[in-house]
Amino acid sequence: MDYPDMLQEFEKQKSEKSRSAESRLRSLCDPGSFVEFNRFVCSKEGCAVCCGFARIDGRPVFVYSFNHDVDCGALSVRAADSLTELFDKAVSTGTPVVGIVASDGAKLSEGLDAAGSYGRVIRSAARMSGIVPHIVAVEGAALGATAMFVRCADLVIINDKARLGMGTTDECMLSAQEAFRCGYASVLANNDFTVDDAIRRLLAYLPENNLMQSEPVEPTDDINRKCVGLAPDNFDIDSVISQVFDSGSFTGLYSDFGTDTVCGLARMGGVAVGVIANAQPLITGSGSRKCTALLSLCNAYSMPVVVLCDAEGFMSDSSSEREGVLLPDTALAAAFAEADCPIITVILRHAVGSAFAVMGSKSIGADAVFAWVGAEIGLVKAETAVAMQGGSELDKYEDPISGRKELIEKYRQEKMNVFAAAEAGYIDQPILPEDTRAYIGSAIDCMMDKKPAARYRKNPVRVLSSVCIGTAKN
Repeated sequence: MDYPDMLQEFEKQKSEKSRSAESRLRSLCDPGSFVEFNRFVCSKEGCAVCCGFARIDGRPVFVYSFNHDVDCGALSVRAADSLTELFDKAVSTGTPVVGIVASDGAKLSEGLDAAGSYGRVIRSAARMSGIVPHIVAVEGAALGATAMFVRCADLVIINDKARLGMGTTDECMLSAQEAFRCGYASVLANNDFTVDDAIRRLLAYLPENNLMQSEPVEPTDDINRKCVGLAPDNFDIDSVISQVFDSGSFTGLYSDFGTDTVCGLARMGGVAVGVIANAQPLITGSGSRKCTALLSLCNAYSMPVVVLCDAEGFMSDSSSEREGVLLPDTALAAAFAEADCPIITVILRHAVGSAFAVMGSKSIGADAVFAWVGAEIGLVKAETAVAMQGGSELDKYEDPISGRKELIEKYRQEKMNVFAAAEAGYIDQPILPEDTRAYIGSAIDCMMDKKPAARYRKNPVRVLSSVCIGTAKN
């Protein structure tokens, strides 16, 4: 038998079911670039996981796909061996990993061997996080141990028809929309924004590994472009983001979770950056978890972070305190304090109390802090400060109502003035809203080569896992 005939005979061993995972990866990757390894290491029914290497938009990547047509995508010992081998190769070569997941869990017929296999795969994926980017797309089910494995990725995409959760019964499994609202997934894909679109878009922001910087793209937007129409008394955070960053470059993450904040990835003058912005005056526990996840991801891969601060404090009421809001809020503060990636902050309207201290202040480690002219920066809100001063000041006024208003305005002008904050060194300088893009762009250009004090990287999985804690209502 000559070599072509031998190859043809071996190919017959791969069942039609087994080929579906291979076909899925070929459709995702650049034409002709996919090469499968351990191609014939599978049973006669086929292999539940297809692994290999390829290119996506010209970039080398390691790829894998679970095959739900074979044993419902159940992870076998052999499949686990292939996955851990792939992760080891990715780490040793500094190459990103992209995975497609559709699995009901471990292979029951293999008993404890299958359970042990998931332990090995989760361990390898967790150790890889923060060294090379790992993007997972859930296209079918991700149940039981598979759900935990998925959450070990740096970014998770979920198809709107998928299911995710630790349980295996219908009442325990979350729909894609529910999982997205709980923060289990970074991006929700649908017919308009497909899984492949999401993979390519997210991969384009990220560097090859934690020792390299993300490659900038050719800017199509003038870095000194004026942000026309921005004003402190009339804007929403979405309009600020669309005006400040390169046109059409922003991709939101966890957008249905912690809606008091907006987090995502964008470009500034062609450079990939993380974006953290306040959409509401008070930061909730969910908002803190979301910001921590984004900040930790960017810190792991040395990506600049732009903070658009407009907050009057952190949510604190009897309900949130009993739900443990202090934990995610502290985690966010620690993430800012430990970050060694470039951080540029712009205070839009308000930065009060603990929100000022935590949300990218110079005190906690920001490299550059600007504030819009007219922004209010202080320890407490003016109304609170006047109330705390007692009635002695109000006694001087015949009309207490007008007197209180006058004292509040006086406190704003004297104690919360942006120029007073600049004189004290808490911000670098006040700026006009229309110049926001130019100042951020200059700061990023200056800080891009910032080196960490110690060459190490936090594992973002430890933080990303905390995104799941709590409820979507926060």
